[in-house]
Amino acid sequence: MTSYFARVWSVFLLAIAGSAVHAEEAQTEALLNLNGGDENTETALNVSFDTRIDFQNVWYDGTTDDAASGFKGKYFMLRVDGSVMDGFVDYSWRQRLNRRKENTSAFDDTDWVWVRVNHKGWHISGGKEVVLVGSWEYDKNPVDVYTFSLFWDNLPCFEFGATVARDLGPNDNLAFQVTQSPWHTPEHNNMYAYNLLWTGHHGPYSALWSVNMMEYAPNRYINYIALGNKLSFGRVWVTVDLINRAASHQVFLFRDFSLLSELSWRATDRWRFHMKYTFDNNHSGTAADLTVTDGTHLNMLGIGAEFNVLRRSTHNLRMHANAIYAWGRNSNPLDALQRRTAIADIGFRWRVDLLRVKSPKRF
Repeated sequence: MTSYFARVWSVFLLAIAGSAVHAEEAQTEALLNLNGGDENTETALNVSFDTRIDFQNVWYDGTTDDAASGFKGKYFMLRVDGSVMDGFVDYSWRQRLNRRKENTSAFDDTDWVWVRVNHKGWHISGGKEVVLVGSWEYDKNPVDVYTFSLFWDNLPCFEFGATVARDLGPNDNLAFQVTQSPWHTPEHNNMYAYNLLWTGHHGPYSALWSVNMMEYAPNRYINYIALGNKLSFGRVWVTVDLINRAASHQVFLFRDFSLLSELSWRATDRWRFHMKYTFDNNHSGTAADLTVTDGTHLNMLGIGAEFNVLRRSTHNLRMHANAIYAWGRNSNPLDALQRRTAIADIGFRWRVDLLRVKSPKRF
């Protein structure tokens, strides 16, 4: 174990990354109270819904996939948040309303439902939570993800667990979390994940770095080093994420990894343009990685644009158009991205606050 952590902290990544001016929702910031002290402490109850509908066309090796093409209701989510006792206790619940019905648990359609206590820089939460993994792609609300890596597409990111987080000053937070493993099964429910996440914001640079131990089979673990980096220059920002994955009996570094980078430009208050490249690679010779399978080396390039038709504090209507092309090799035939995959889509996202109740001044 000691040698593992020595190797973890010896990894060095020089990267440039993202911006604070965009309006994408960060799921980790919600769980860790990284925006503590804002107007959320004045809201006892906020109920909102968020939906995204696309028209897309998908081609595999030049042939249209009729099942995957056409109008698609991508997301329809209900969210309830609130805070009481001047922010000492807060809670959040996000529910998918458009999942398939063959789920095995009553909570399968629930992204998260947790309660958190905040006191003097400490934040302790429990419930169904976001599994804390570094990377800015992973951290986005899925409704904001148009182009994606295999790692993002295949990692189940909401599980039951508990988190203890500590503010290390105004710009840094360290969190330790224990959850059910994303790879647990009904037959092996007592599989776990252990996650350590540092978030930092220093001038133009922001970081989401994690070390994770995921139980992918009973008593067998795969380790993640996930380094999410952001750098912003006014209306332009770029993110660079590196996720290294390793299990026992394989070369530790760069045999199984994902490299993700996105460049964004907010041209005006209404227009945002973005370009993204991802590379998922696994030549580990093992079956431990369930996100990017052994024998895969797949590239993805995506471009797109957003236009905010309406931007208000209580509702938002946004149009988007995107194009994706993937090339290389994917050893998992069930993934959406394969060799010579092309996807084009247009659509809209609509978010509305349905109800907001302010907290009383005193309790």
